[in-house]
Amino acid sequence: MSVETAAQSRLRAAGRIKSRLIERLRDDLADMAKANAFSNEWMTPREIGRQLDQTGYWFCHSEPLAPFLSSEQCVTMITAALNDLTANDARTWWRNESQYRPHQIDWCARARATADRLRTSRPGEARTAIYGGPDEESVIFANEDFGNDPSVRRQIAVLRDNLRAAAISELGFAMSSDGGAWVMLVYPTSERLLQSVLFSLWQKQSAEV
Repeated sequence: MSVETAAQSRLRAAGRIKSRLIERLRDDLADMAKANAFSNEWMTPREIGRQLDQTGYWFCHSEPLAPFLSSEQCVTMITAALNDLTANDARTWWRNESQYRPHQIDWCARARATADRLRTSRPGEARTAIYGGPDEESVIFANEDFGNDPSVRRQIAVLRDNLRAAAISELGFAMSSDGGAWVMLVYPTSERLLQSVLFSLWQKQSAEV
């Protein structure tokens, strides 16, 4: 059985500290976005790091080693924390290549307003998807009775599975006020990806009807 050397022990301890810092940073950045602590614009991790420095984030951190981190180490951890956030929960931060954007939005309320608007403007459209680009959310809309039709609920459950498999984040979901339509707000990495997921799924569901 091999014995861990002092150098290996130090590396292991440093790795644990780094993991704790990134996890805490991820939660703090999500809370800061909700509290509107950043401007609602695209920023690089370095720009976000400068704003954190101005607030004394690292200097006041509970981790004793945090004030002694280099600027490059901070940028690396900010990038890791934001990549984790944007990959697993895009409700607070979005990623567009090497830039990130915070959001303070009630996504469920926004989904309800969008469902009401599209229910009025597109009453005869069965299903559609509207790609919003990198700066806006995309919309999946259907004139279907989610509340009273079990088959619709099953189809949306499958839709969620397919979106998760394609790494497309769901931001919010709501029915229209009259219950006759539903909207899901999502943030895909590209229009092609969103259309590919929906085309294959809806084609399969249509064939099963």
